Amino acid sequence: MKRSRVVTIALSVLTTLAIAVPTQAAEPVNVDVFGCGVFQGGETTVPRRTNINLRFGWATEALRQSKKFLDSAQVYARIDGVKVAQPNQYWGRPAQIGDEPGKRYWLTWWSYPAGQLARGETLVVRFQTTLRERHWDGFRWYEAGRVFDPPLKCTITAS
Repeated sequence: MKRSRVVTIALSVLTTLAIAVPTQAAEPVNVDVFGCGVFQGGETTVPRRTNINLRFGWATEALRQSKKFLDSAQVYARIDGVKVAQPNQYWGRPAQIGDEPGKRYWLTWWSYPAGQLARGETLVVRFQTTLRERHWDGFRWYEAGRVFDPPLKCTITAS
């Protein structure tokens, strides 16, 4: 009887632990709005019930150019027609990429958590960056105004 009670208690504790330990969530899926809008025909698919992280990267040759870009840039983003509030707050800090002289550059990401989708659900992202002044990124000049004409559009569907 005593052994039966110990086994029952042990099984009870193991079951409780198994229920209480959270399962590891899937890694978020990064959807590059530029890549989707320009290279994927404006459509991409993500796994259902996975956190979606919308991203847009800007590269420059020097850190000062990244800082100047961030000072000049204004993001306009809509998800399913709803404006993203204060979208410039989603810019990250510039980070240096590359380790060979002449092949180093600075990259900063705009990164927005867009939630999850159930199978078959979609969300439509419209994205635009405007510049208050003319900008040199170390590779080419960008005139003041819209960077993309028309704005980038990406339809994301969950599989």
